[in-house]
Amino acid sequence: MEYFYKQPLGKIDRKSYKGVYELYRFLNRMNCIKIPSSEITLNEGDILFFNYLLDTDGDFKYDTYSHIGFITSVDEEGTATFYHCLKNHGGIQKGKINLKYPKSKHYNTFLKVMNQKYFPAQILASIGKVDLLSLRGRF
Repeated sequence: MEYFYKQPLGKIDRKSYKGVYELYRFLNRMNCIKIPSSEITLNEGDILFFNYLLDTDGDFKYDTYSHIGFITSVDEEGTATFYHCLKNHGGIQKGKINLKYPKSKHYNTFLKVMNQKYFPAQILASIGKVDLLSLRGRF
């Protein structure tokens, strides 16, 4: 993540996006990845892994595990506020996601993919459940 933030927004190297997939692989090895469902409770600090938001390898196809969001808060109805960065859409943005109401405008904000709008839950690939204390000493 440090490498990403040091780059000016207009000059991010495609190779820097490989970090999203590497973070997913690391958390998966630590058994910290959950598949999205209405039974999953989102928590502050969770990492959302999205599919199909970026063409990371330049083949003109949108790729899996190409985008992440960080949950900063969750309200009593289970709606999570997350932050993510889309360089072509003004940089860091705030979004909302609710897995119990995945297609409700009230609980979710749209993400634009290939000139179409999707609710975050529609393109959510997995959730990184990170408990830093449980990871201590495991790597």
